[in-house]
Amino acid sequence: MKPGKLKDEIIELSRTRESGRMKRQYTTLKKVNLQKILSKLEKKPSKTAQANTKKKKSRVSNV
Repeated sequence: MKPGKLKDEIIELSRTRESGRMKRQYTTLKKVNLQKILSKLEKKPSKTAQANTKKKKSRVSNV
């Protein structure tokens, strides 16, 4: 093995390790974002449901 080749392999290993770390961070970020989006989506229907029930009640009181 040439000393230059070994050095290149070490650099390559460090790169792959860093990319692995970045991927891990990215996946955790994606999970957090998905949870945020899901929580927002879960909150919205409940609000609309409340609005619908309010509308229905007001209609009933008008009749």
